[in-house]
Amino acid sequence: MTSIYIFTGLPLLLFGFIFGITRWLYYAMRDISPPSGTVVLPTLSVLLGVQFMIAAIEIDLHSIPTQPLSTPL
Repeated sequence: MTSIYIFTGLPLLLFGFIFGITRWLYYAMRDISPPSGTVVLPTLSVLLGVQFMIAAIEIDLHSIPTQPLSTPL
């Protein structure tokens, strides 16, 4: 389950940052305000990416083995 969260969270996070920065620069150079959908899309992508990455870290931290793999020395 952790790999699914990582493989979906990381692309969402990268897409949100890259798309948000490029759109921000595009509209800032033209001195116009962006449409609300252009603002919401990278924001939602970054938020979902962060949530998926936090969930992956949380699952990884809680997956501590309870049974030893070998006998004590």
